[in-house]
Parts: sequence; structure tokens; C-alpha cells
Amino acid sequence: MRSADRLGAIAASALLLGACASGPPAVPAQPPGASAGSAAVPARAQDRFEKALAFMEEDLGRAEQALTALTRDYPDLAGPWVNLGILHARGERAADAEAAFIAALERNPQHAAAHNELGILYRQSGRFAEAASAYAAALAADPDYALAYFNRGVLNDLYLQRPDAALGDYQRYQALQPEADERVAKWIDDLKLRIGARTAQAADR
Repeated sequence: MRSADRLGAIAASALLLGACASGPPAVPAQPPGASAGSAAVPARAQDRFEKALAFMEEDLGRAEQALTALTRDYPDLAGPWVNLGILHARGERAADAEAAFIAALERNPQHAAAHNELGILYRQSGRFAEAASAYAAALAADPDYALAYFNRGVLNDLYLQRPDAALGDYQRYQALQPEADERVAKWIDDLKLRIGARTAQAADR
């Protein structure tokens, strides 16, 4: 499997107001990991956030304006910061993206999506040890956060040359999918062949 195939498939998604999940479905009123006494997300904030997400599919400039306003008006919410970071990353504004993800984690240190996005950013800039730490933090916050397994698998496979670790990450990612991911199934088969060939060569020595 060519490296470009895997890199092109890396998913970056944290489109939730304060929670740890992928894609833009329903926004939970209370982020996982929030304390029992935390206030629910205000309905007005949720409405504005959903509109900002719609802008992310249509008009990135308006999306950035809407998310920036949310970070100002609701400074305790992590989700707007995460998505602002995603916008900055799309625009190749790495320093701004990193600052936004860190701001999200200052508000919710258990935000798995923020850790995952930070890991992607670190990998793209060649900061592989920091990327590995970010993915580990994402999985410590949410052991079932599939995207962190996926992205850590790519890191281990293509950058750190750790096929055994990559295989475990891809298998865990696959196990968390409602339906098998055919791309990852091929990567798993490829890794098994590579690991088997390496083992056979070692046995012949």
C-alpha cells in the first residue's frame, strides 16, 4: 500500500461543541468528562455553533468569524476552539491551529478530539514524539476514540517504522467501526504480510 493512500485517508474531525466524537451529528448538551456540577451548553450557543458548522461546509471565512465570536462569547467551551483549529489547519496556519487546540485543552483537558487534532498537526510538522504523546492523551481521555487509533497507526506505520504497533492500532480502529473499513482491512493484511516476512527472515538467520 502506497504511503500517499494512507496519508490521504487520515481523518480530522472534531465537529462537536464540547465533546469527543467525529463528524457533525447531534451536539451533546454536556461534554463527556465535564464535572457533574458543570452547566449545560446554552441553547443559544448550541444554535450558533450548529450554524458555524454549516458555514464550515460552505464559507470558511464566515465559519471562522462565527467560531471566533463563540470563543469570545462563551470562553469556557472547548468545541469552538477545536473547530477553529481545524479551520486554521486547513488554511495551513499551523501556529494558529496549534494555539487553538491548546486553548481547547485548557478548557477541557479530557477532550479526545482536541488531542487527536493536535497529534495530526504535530505529525504533519515532523514532531513525531509529540504526535505520539497527543494520541496517547486522546486515548487516555477516551479509550474508544477510533480516530486516535487510526492516526496513531499511520504514525507508527509510515513514520516510526513500528509495524507491530501499527497493526495493533489499525485492528483496534477496525474493531470500533460499525462496518469494516475496507481501506484499513487492506492495510492490516499488508502489515501481516510484512511482519510475517520479517519473522521468516529472522528465523532463517
